[in-house]
Amino acid sequence: MIELHMFPMSHYNEKARWALDYKGIPHTRIPYMPGPHAGKIKKLSGQEQTPVVRFADGDVLAGSTDIVLELEMRFPKPALLPADEDLRQQAMDIVEKFDGDIAVKERRSLFVHLIEEPDYLCAMFSRGQTPVNRFIYRRMLPLVKGMMRSKMDIHADALEEGNALTCEAFDFVAEQSAATGYLVGDQFSIADLTAAAILAPSVEVPHPDMQKPVPVVPRVQAYLDQFADHPGAAWVKSMYQKHRAPLKAAA
Repeated sequence: MIELHMFPMSHYNEKARWALDYKGIPHTRIPYMPGPHAGKIKKLSGQEQTPVVRFADGDVLAGSTDIVLELEMRFPKPALLPADEDLRQQAMDIVEKFDGDIAVKERRSLFVHLIEEPDYLCAMFSRGQTPVNRFIYRRMLPLVKGMMRSKMDIHADALEEGNALTCEAFDFVAEQSAATGYLVGDQFSIADLTAAAILAPSVEVPHPDMQKPVPVVPRVQAYLDQFADHPGAAWVKSMYQKHRAPLKAAA
């Protein structure tokens, strides 16, 4: 059984989950809480970032795009890479675009709100944990918040900068998908999976893996509301409705 070591609520981790589910690959999900995860993930993979996959043959791989590409090689059907070489390059260019500044600054602007809502943040990031672990994590949050501020470079201009770039990303997917419904060619690909997963934290998506705890706190709801009527947000929802397969993870 493949193991996916992950944060429950994370757009990078969602890319790996989505690829596994899209390809119908049975796997076990092992959830971690940001902060306390670092030691175990480093021991497993030699670095501290999630997602990490341990394959049945013992190979360990970190990084959402590397994981998706490895899954594509090991489990080629259904395909996520276009067969046409030019389209494949276009798809990977879009992956790089969304994996970079868009993902980082979108997350940062959302965390400007989340970091001020410790109970809600705890509910998001302790999903799948025991009551005891959730209690301990809530007590640790003052320390974890400091680590988050430092690692994510949350600063005075983070909200405005992140909101602007996220809006540009929604503009891009709306315009790029106007002709066929997809970002590259006329079929779902790694480009669509990546863009939709990366933008999912800014959308109320119809899938349990990225649904936020309810009730959504007002300041987070206000963040979501600013993008709710954007055609790009509608596109993200459509990708989830059409291509986000039911869960295949072991309990």
